[in-house]
Amino acid sequence: MLLGLLLAATFTITPTADKIVIDGVLDEAAWSSALKIDQFVEMHPGDNIEPPVKTEAWMTYDRENLYVAFRCADPDPKKIRAIYADRDNAGGDDLVTVLLDTFKDERKAFYFQVNPLGVQLDATFVDPVGNDYSWDTIWSSAGRITPTGYEVEMAIPFKSIRFPDKPDQVWGFTMERYYPRDATHRITSHRNDRSLVCWLCLEDTLEGLKEIRPGKNLELIPAVTALRTDARPDAGSPMENGDIDTEASLSGTWGITSNLTANATVNPDFSQVEADAFQLDVNRRFSLYYPEKRPFFMEGANYFDTYFNTVYTRSIAAPDWGLKFTGKEGRNSYGLLVAQDAECDLLVPGVEGSYSVPWEETAMATAARYQRDLWADSTIGAVATWRGAGDYSSWLAGADGRIRLGRQDEVQFQAVTSSTRYPDADQNGAFNGESADGEAYLLVYEHFTREWTVDLIYRKRDGGFRADLGFEPQVGDEYAAAQGGRRWYGNGGQWYSMISLFGAASETLDADGDLLNRGLGLYAYMAVPFKAMNFNLSYNRYTERYEGVDYPDRYRANFRFYTRPSKWMNFQFNVADYRGIDYINGQDGEGRDWGATLTLRPGKRLQGGLTYQDSRMDVDGGWLYRAELYYASVNYFFTPRFFFRGILQRTDVKQNPELYRYAVSQVNKRLGSQMLLSYRLNPFTLVYLGYSDTGMENDWNDPTTMSRTYFVKLSYAWRP
Repeated sequence: MLLGLLLAATFTITPTADKIVIDGVLDEAAWSSALKIDQFVEMHPGDNIEPPVKTEAWMTYDRENLYVAFRCADPDPKKIRAIYADRDNAGGDDLVTVLLDTFKDERKAFYFQVNPLGVQLDATFVDPVGNDYSWDTIWSSAGRITPTGYEVEMAIPFKSIRFPDKPDQVWGFTMERYYPRDATHRITSHRNDRSLVCWLCLEDTLEGLKEIRPGKNLELIPAVTALRTDARPDAGSPMENGDIDTEASLSGTWGITSNLTANATVNPDFSQVEADAFQLDVNRRFSLYYPEKRPFFMEGANYFDTYFNTVYTRSIAAPDWGLKFTGKEGRNSYGLLVAQDAECDLLVPGVEGSYSVPWEETAMATAARYQRDLWADSTIGAVATWRGAGDYSSWLAGADGRIRLGRQDEVQFQAVTSSTRYPDADQNGAFNGESADGEAYLLVYEHFTREWTVDLIYRKRDGGFRADLGFEPQVGDEYAAAQGGRRWYGNGGQWYSMISLFGAASETLDADGDLLNRGLGLYAYMAVPFKAMNFNLSYNRYTERYEGVDYPDRYRANFRFYTRPSKWMNFQFNVADYRGIDYINGQDGEGRDWGATLTLRPGKRLQGGLTYQDSRMDVDGGWLYRAELYYASVNYFFTPRFFFRGILQRTDVKQNPELYRYAVSQVNKRLGSQMLLSYRLNPFTLVYLGYSDTGMENDWNDPTTMSRTYFVKLSYAWRP
């Protein structure tokens, strides 16, 4: 973009023949002749102002690696926030970052971030979405705290990233520093423009990289897992000891070209290193969403993103094997995923609720995605998915795009059609060969300036629309909304960092044009440069229709508060008061939800967290339910690569049986625990030793451990 070109600068990097040891000590001769960047500006909370601290950065390279170094001055090094942490989990620390747009297309960049102790965070940055931390690669980093601040070194192998296969490279890049004190100061190597929704369009240009190659781009990861699960067939049965199941698996990555990557896995080990966090599901109409955590599916997941959630890889529950191709050639990016799934659970959506049907059939799943970059940060794309097992099949196809109409205006759209044929019969008797066909449409207009935002949104999903390889739990609705608001920025000297006020009006209809929901909302946010405090306040007033009954004068008021009172403590509190609907019994309900999260980091090696949530509802006859969630975690790092993690979580739901339509348990408790010893040489060469269990209690069963699992995993990353 023209403004980005005006703000950006061009730098020339030179190679080095001197050896660089990645130890966090900038004492090598190579750094004295390296490209130096020391003109940094603060982009938040100040707007292109002089930063409160001095930052210097260097870059050089040889035939194998790109080398990056930072020297970060600090007036009080005792306040530096830095802990030992598992990779991608040092957010909130002092951090330095380099973004590398190796194709110089201002759409996607590789993101490498390090804290003062050398802990790594890596991601792919997709503009304007942001960071996708699912991407991992092998690189080296080290850091140390000094009497005047801290120093960091990085070595990024060229075979760990992708770039065009040509003698002379021209890359885009940005260098950043995060300085979290009373406010989190974001300091960058180039100026910023708050009137733009893009970030990479402001990047600087790096020239001088010559005669570098990404190498053979082959990586194989063999793994062996030994696992034993003991379980009870039901709560009244004794625990049955399981057999030790030892399996070998193989995953691999092949950079076929600099623009095309293949990922494959055979007999994959998808044992959960960290169990899904419990969620409260009382008075919920729609299925809960759980994030993907399995490495094979996380890698390159952003290639399959669309506005509708058409590809949700958690729907592939127990894959036997998988194959994936992702890449970018010029303006064209593409992805193809094929997997065989030993299970075929089906999500059946509706206009007022959804439910899942377990179906033990082997299924095939396929997803394909294509996107082409157009002018001025615009794109157009297509997506197609297919899932089938026996006499069940479901396919989906559609087109989408993002069209920039100028510096501040953008249109997003998607149109999708689907056709699903359910099984002739299944183990649960839920299907009898039914079919469902339908379309879904989305159109969004956004106007964005430094101070103002205006959005117009239209979305429609037919009752027969299905995204069986995705996650769309509600269908049969037509939604329209208008929202907008203003922001005020403090420029370093004011008592506030940012204030924003927004309002919204929305309406949702069903397929017959009858009202489902109509309301107004007000939203306020304020951040102040004191103990990193920020506040969120919202109020919604609406009318809702459920099971043919109108419920007017509904409201929900929310308040959230966050602070970082010291470098070893974070605290967040939220509370909501509302008048809603008891969806289970179809009646008026008044409730209150509240919760708090406390994060403690008393030293470099020890971290812990406590979370509590409370949700309750009253109806005309008295109290209906009270649901509580408890979550506690602790991490201890013996060395930067060797750590212990323990997790305890519990849900406690009490219900008043006299006020329910059907018989319910007055007490429902669920308990889970997990312990893990982990040694990681890099993201893929590792040893895990773990234990987990789950238990339950209700009116008909005493506290009972339902299952327990022990596992050992060893994997090794081999690169020729």
